[in-house]
Amino acid sequence: MRDKIFNPIATKILVCFFLALQLFPPICVLDVTSLRHFFVCLFDITSIGLLTYWVFKYKINFQNPLRFLPIKIWLLLIIYMLVSFLWAINVIESLATWNRWLVIIISVFILTIFLTNNIKLFRTLVYITIIISFINVLVCIIGYYYLDVYISQRNNLMLNGGYGNKNIFAVCLLFKLPLLYYAVIRYKKFWRYSS
Repeated sequence: MRDKIFNPIATKILVCFFLALQLFPPICVLDVTSLRHFFVCLFDITSIGLLTYWVFKYKINFQNPLRFLPIKIWLLLIIYMLVSFLWAINVIESLATWNRWLVIIISVFILTIFLTNNIKLFRTLVYITIIISFINVLVCIIGYYYLDVYISQRNNLMLNGGYGNKNIFAVCLLFKLPLLYYAVIRYKKFWRYSS
């Protein structure tokens, strides 16, 4: 019954779009982070529209994402950030940062709803994570050997996996590692060795 509510093809397209945002190049933009947050907002708006349509059309409720402890912790973080406006030195910057975190937690809500109501979607999530990780590592290898990173320390900034910053690349890779480990343990042949 849940597969009738959440169209598997539409949810796969939305999740693939959300994960492919990592690979979007910074075209004519000074701040890549703002552009990616804009696309995450588009993902949120589209997903909320589709969820509302599916809920009203089929009159069936989905599982509550608030039953997961990490979601509750993120909500506490958002509330704490909202309260911290009272003693913020730069309120405008605090509002911008809070807005970015709010967009991310809405995306986590939506992805949790999609993943808990469509078990087959997790496999797509693992496949897309493997592909994106492979592209990130390939960008680093190309940067190392073809952009002469090993010769000059100034070129060291090129080892960013396509994220614009090597610290952001390291954090993104850290979040991908559980899915990559899962693929090594559970999958066979091509997907196991490529992860």
